[in-house]
Amino acid sequence: MSISPDQTESFYTAFFTKDPYWSTPFPNPDEARRWAKVGEYLSDIAHPREMAGQPRLRILEVGCGRGWLTHQASAYGQCDGIDPVAGSIEQARKLYPALSFRAGMVGDLLRNPSFKPYDVVINSEVIEHVQDKDPFVEDLRKCLVMDGHLVLTTPLAEQFEHWKTRLGATGQPVEEWLTEREVRVLFQRHGFTVLAHDRVYLEMQKMSFLNRLCVSQKLMRLLETFRMSCVMSAMKYSASIYQVWLFRRTGAE
Repeated sequence: MSISPDQTESFYTAFFTKDPYWSTPFPNPDEARRWAKVGEYLSDIAHPREMAGQPRLRILEVGCGRGWLTHQASAYGQCDGIDPVAGSIEQARKLYPALSFRAGMVGDLLRNPSFKPYDVVINSEVIEHVQDKDPFVEDLRKCLVMDGHLVLTTPLAEQFEHWKTRLGATGQPVEEWLTEREVRVLFQRHGFTVLAHDRVYLEMQKMSFLNRLCVSQKLMRLLETFRMSCVMSAMKYSASIYQVWLFRRTGAE
């Protein structure tokens, strides 16, 4: 069933302004765990520039929602946020009045004659809600300077059925999750090179038997006794729900 623009606008406005878990001025526990890895990648990008005395990063968050990640990323330089939902942007401006937010699509930015490409683009939990992924990724590439960086987070497609059936999740208007291989191929096709990749684990016991094992204190103590804590780390990696990527734009116009 197709979703109208008005339905999408209403959904995300309510999501980022009324839902108590997704409308706070600070990252919720889910977001905080993703931010730990996103912040690590931003530090890897920013630190060499700082040491070399170069200007601070110019960062764009595409699909910023209520702006919490734009706010966090502003520690590394100027970070602007853009989102197609006007209600989300209104909430972001209320929460973070010192930051710059814009309601619109990436293409709106690119058509502006005064547009200046960014050093870093962040795209967190967005691409799985985009139906036409190739033109979207191409626009992300055009937002970057040559050799600029893209930080991407998105859920693992392998977890989708567990997420939907075991947790009873209803999801957002569009839910088209990607496997890690699909993400790699998609972005390489549009001139991106993979620099780093990791996963983010959340304690979601209902997702699977493996998830339940990951929160077992008895199992943890047993593994520690036999100096096999690495086994638990491997289990959590396998049970992770998010994939996180750091790309560099290397493709020419």
